[in-house]
Amino acid sequence: MGPVRKMTGCGRVGHPDSDRSGWVGLHQTPIQFYYRTYWPDIEMGLYPRILRGARPAPNSLQTFKDNYKGFVIPLIRRQAHRVNLITNLKANFSALFEWTLPNVILITLIPVGVLGLIDRRRTLPWVILPLFPAMYVVWIMFIKYYTCVIAPVVAYSIVLGAVALIETFPRQRAFLSAWLAASLLVIALTAMPEFGHKDKPTASDTMQTFNRLSGTLKKPAVVFFRYDKSNPSGWRHEQTYNAEAARIDDEPVIRAQDLEGLAAYPAD
Repeated sequence: MGPVRKMTGCGRVGHPDSDRSGWVGLHQTPIQFYYRTYWPDIEMGLYPRILRGARPAPNSLQTFKDNYKGFVIPLIRRQAHRVNLITNLKANFSALFEWTLPNVILITLIPVGVLGLIDRRRTLPWVILPLFPAMYVVWIMFIKYYTCVIAPVVAYSIVLGAVALIETFPRQRAFLSAWLAASLLVIALTAMPEFGHKDKPTASDTMQTFNRLSGTLKKPAVVFFRYDKSNPSGWRHEQTYNAEAARIDDEPVIRAQDLEGLAAYPAD
């Protein structure tokens, strides 16, 4: 399997860094604990900055080091001096509409949707739309595709705008209902990859091998991925990201880093 090897009939996975511990209580939040433990070169806050002096690597995993040194620290250096609440708010809303709308013309229906907020049941989901980018205004690590999680809220706001427009002109109800429904359908369909808007390929040979062979594994199983140190962008492939179950021990196939010190214990 090349950089992938497997072990079946296994349960828990231990990691050499798994004994890291820290008290998370009233004096610090979980995210503050994470910063101090795993981002020791960075002082976070409204105006993040890189601290002077060399510090030991916060994690022994090469994939973590490549992400930390090749992405996190350079991003802080590039953007820390540009922190501006108004600029950030504009950028967040721009990213929201860029990544959640099939066509920018649909923005016109979103403010119209305010007319449709005639009861609390409609207001509660709609208010997420302005709150989401606003809550991230001081987060320097905000990435555009974070906005995809509220795509259903944006879709709801567009439909609410269409409904409000129809209700505002009851005499034109039949025409507006048919025209708006057809227009929204056509705009959504023509924005799909099958109609010319090709998705950006992000193929990973290792993950393609895993996906092809994972169905042949006897469950439960542990699959070890050997990180390619010659590829500093390998961390982007999420090779050991386990998301099939809430508890890692419940995963049918556990994906783990293949390195000295990693141990797999037989299931009871």
